[in-house]
Amino acid sequence: MIPKEAMIEIKFPESFRELSADEVHKAFQDNYDQRWGVRDEENHVIIVLQWNKANGLLAKISNIEGVCKEDEKKLSRAMRSNSYSLGSFFDGTVCGTQSKGFSYSYEIQGQKQYAQLIVFRNGNMFYKLYYYTRPELEEANRETWKGIMEGIGFISE
Repeated sequence: MIPKEAMIEIKFPESFRELSADEVHKAFQDNYDQRWGVRDEENHVIIVLQWNKANGLLAKISNIEGVCKEDEKKLSRAMRSNSYSLGSFFDGTVCGTQSKGFSYSYEIQGQKQYAQLIVFRNGNMFYKLYYYTRPELEEANRETWKGIMEGIGFISE
């Protein structure tokens, strides 16, 4: 279950199971605690939510487009040795709010991966939603991903 502090809920199909904190830490190779994820092993999908509550001043000067572009730069540097390739940037909506995102691909342990990172916010809370699947399954998993995106809701304090 997504921690209450994230102030968001996401509905997932029954085929998904929650990842342990250790699995999330291992996937991101860090110990950042404000992440939560699920996995559908049969369909090779992993979805991870990251959240961060910005202080008042930072929230006023930050925007999702800047965060998205900075994240792409960081990923491209960090994943250079994994054959990182930027797909494209895109705009969207999540829970009625504007979102910015990008698609990319990379290789891990010889297996190609397709991914998206979507950035959105609600007040002072910034969110990053990571979606991972195999390129050959991306089209088959697209409707499930779309349904998950449509099932996101903010929780008020």
